[in-house]
Amino acid sequence: MKLSLLLAFLVANVAAQCSNPSVRKEWSQLSRGEKDAYLNAVTALKNRAPAGRTDYARWNYNQFADLHIEMALDNHSKAPFLPWHRWFIHHYEQALQSVNPSIILPYWDWTLDSENPTAADVFKDFGLNGNPASGYCMTTGIAKGWTVTAGPNRAGKCLVRTNDWSKKLWSPESVTNLLRTPDFSTFWTSLENGPHGMVHNAIGGANGDFKQMWSTNDPIFFLHHGMVDKVWWRWQSACKENVGKYAGSSSYRLAPYPRTVADVSNTQAGPFCYTYSASRGDTAFTLDKNMCPSGQLGVTTTTAAATATTTSTAKATPTNAPTTEGEWLKSLIKQLIVKQTRQSKRDLYAQPNGYGAGNVTTMTLAADVYSTMGAYPVTMTQAAGSYPSPKPLPVYKPYPNVTIFAPPIGDLTDKVHIRHIGSLDRDYIINMRMDEYAVRKLEVEARHVIDYYNNLPGYVSPAALVNQIKAQEKAEAEAKAHEQKTAAYKASEPEPSKESGKKHKCVKHNHSK
Repeated sequence: MKLSLLLAFLVANVAAQCSNPSVRKEWSQLSRGEKDAYLNAVTALKNRAPAGRTDYARWNYNQFADLHIEMALDNHSKAPFLPWHRWFIHHYEQALQSVNPSIILPYWDWTLDSENPTAADVFKDFGLNGNPASGYCMTTGIAKGWTVTAGPNRAGKCLVRTNDWSKKLWSPESVTNLLRTPDFSTFWTSLENGPHGMVHNAIGGANGDFKQMWSTNDPIFFLHHGMVDKVWWRWQSACKENVGKYAGSSSYRLAPYPRTVADVSNTQAGPFCYTYSASRGDTAFTLDKNMCPSGQLGVTTTTAAATATTTSTAKATPTNAPTTEGEWLKSLIKQLIVKQTRQSKRDLYAQPNGYGAGNVTTMTLAADVYSTMGAYPVTMTQAAGSYPSPKPLPVYKPYPNVTIFAPPIGDLTDKVHIRHIGSLDRDYIINMRMDEYAVRKLEVEARHVIDYYNNLPGYVSPAALVNQIKAQEKAEAEAKAHEQKTAAYKASEPEPSKESGKKHKCVKHNHSK
């Protein structure tokens, strides 16, 4: 067979294998029945017996938690972070499907809940925080009463969460800005060190499982990493050439799996056949082929046409928006941003305190303590050159002519503007082998991005409280309508007749005649 014919056959075969990809939905997009089916499957995984080491689809929940910490040093703060976790959560999805074949792994779009995460829909089923009266054990949600296996001295103990919402989650705009990154290395490190790490810090808090390498003890891990994978998928979707980009050899094996980086680079080829639903957070960004060197968008562009479920004036990211490649040009900022451009919008929501000049959120670093947390203590020798940073750490300062509209973290009176992100704890940075200078620089850049959008005339974030409230009201109205419809259906069913309730009297028949 000629090589050209063979290649044509292979391309056609791959296309045929993924002609109808499954769609991973955001948690709040699932019906009540879909949520219950997922939660029941997770519970079944938690309760079933462990399977053989390579019988991946039959694993129980604890085996996933144990594997994650076993392979932690190979797949965190290193290039395999995204590809390894893509296969890991796919493996988990396969295990769920062994319980219920209809299950499709959902994701939690934490950007949409970034302004008020405690009101997130996902916590209604996964619980919010541990109970202080019981040592911060989870006493609500699916993990109520769970005992864990992974982590030093953790076996047999309860799942712990000690929320710290001063670790403000990344907004859709800040995450969107990462999609403009042209190279994989910068993109991956920014995603892992930024929004990914902030979710772990905020939910886990000072002493929770979710902040540690054994974060897989917590079932919200897989929804979180579903979102991380979606962000990578969106970056791959942004430009055709991004699909195969990697920082290293694509033949690198994702141990212990018999898969390589190349095997998992495309969600609609090879072993995969899935895509992601559009969420409201996607409306902060419209794919633009002009940002791609080849002038061609990626192969998967579902989210490019995302439709907001609430009223929003979100627009495409301006081509002159800040990028992660460098600092804003101050001269450009002076031209773009004029003080008081949002005044009329603020007046609409009658904010008595009036956020403006003087309300500057500055970065404060965690205590200068070198952690020996967990199974992987970091020594000064291991951390040499990174801890402490060899040069002064970047600190956020607003650019000239920029009005700081960002409300204080935790202040919910401003329902329009976006709050500045928080700062990762230093012990987390050290234990995850991150470059602290790069982390602080990324955080400063993210705050400048927020300043940009807060000063952009006519722009309201899909995560703004006004939109979050509308989304919650819509969801509550739909749930109430469903309950009323169900009640009306039950009321319309005829009651069983007395005759139908009588026992049937069996009559013996003589078949010998």
